[in-house]
Amino acid sequence: MPQNVGKIGELLIQRGKLTKTQLNAALRNQGFFREHLGTTLFKMGFIDEDTLGEALAELSGVSYASPGMFEELPSNLVGLLPTKLAEKHDIIPLKLEGRKLHLVMLDPRDLLVLDEIAFITGYSIQPWIAPEFRIYDALERYYKLVSKRRRTIALSGIRAARTQGGEAPARKPGSATTPAQRSAAPRATSTASTAPQRVQPAAAAPAPTPPPPPPLKPEVGLDGRPLDALPDLSPATPTTEDSPAADDAATAEIVIETLEDAGRALQRAETRDDVAQAILGYAGRRVKRTALFILQKDRVIGWGGRGQGIDVNLLKELQVPRDAPSIFHTVRNGDNHYLGGVPDTPANRELYRVLGGNPPTFILLTPINIKGRPVAALYADDAGSPLNTQMHEILKLGRMAALALEILILRTKIMMT
Repeated sequence: MPQNVGKIGELLIQRGKLTKTQLNAALRNQGFFREHLGTTLFKMGFIDEDTLGEALAELSGVSYASPGMFEELPSNLVGLLPTKLAEKHDIIPLKLEGRKLHLVMLDPRDLLVLDEIAFITGYSIQPWIAPEFRIYDALERYYKLVSKRRRTIALSGIRAARTQGGEAPARKPGSATTPAQRSAAPRATSTASTAPQRVQPAAAAPAPTPPPPPPLKPEVGLDGRPLDALPDLSPATPTTEDSPAADDAATAEIVIETLEDAGRALQRAETRDDVAQAILGYAGRRVKRTALFILQKDRVIGWGGRGQGIDVNLLKELQVPRDAPSIFHTVRNGDNHYLGGVPDTPANRELYRVLGGNPPTFILLTPINIKGRPVAALYADDAGSPLNTQMHEILKLGRMAALALEILILRTKIMMT
């Protein structure tokens, strides 16, 4: 799941679980290995799995699934989730209570993914969170899926150690572990290989080399990277990472001349990024500035944009709290669009820093609803000019986008039946 690097690092420091020196060391290694911050913190021995999981739960507002909850999942429970769906969104079923299916997810705040899973499975969804490697390990155990996107840490030895009552404590903040101590520890080994295959336990610990090999811990880690990996908004994730949601494809500079052409592009869309391309490709021709945003439970994040002054990279990193006074309050219920000015609030000032300029006199913001709930928003302005001629087309484009997203969900359900 895509977490914010600063947030998770700061939270762990505030809780006395991490020092600034350790965080800086992890950030340096994270840049070298191009992996998630939480994974790096774990591999360097600075935190354990429960510490990371509890921090992720606090940040995401859902419950943490501890390692024991992944043991011996019944086959009938695993069978409730199609393999393709589990692989697509990196999700694992935990338990079924009546018509409520409890799932562990990388980004439990991704409403588009939650809606898709609920539609395909027929159950209401209760999301949980766990460190990413715990999820990837479960995907391999129960669905025979090996992650092609992230390096992993072997857990086969860890499960055996837990079964036998073994547990290795995490290093305390500020403490150090020598290479000799690491090689003496009877734990599973991880590597920094970028190959997609699962890492197997090593016969002997490697000799220390710069950067040092990760300590061998019976826990796993997760990222603290920005929430712009949407959606798969993510959401691929998001992971977020990652991110779900704000992939480069979502902002590819395609041009669509007519609303009919936009409709045909939406009809051909096979992914959410295809939908984003069609929306921005047409709206970008009709107005000076347009953008897409993902509306999650507690935040709004940038998806893609087009037009004067927009910094797409900054837009993908944008996060606006849902409860902060901003233009997004006008569409929070999905009942209607908003046409008017922009109140002077801190959240709106940050938004227009990313959008590249002062707030215009008139803006149009319309929700994109699925099953009556707003999951995204389409923004448009024409550099201060009234949007009288474009408003009808932009509103229709938003409705077409909602239908295209619902069709994608239905198509996925048909393919997985």
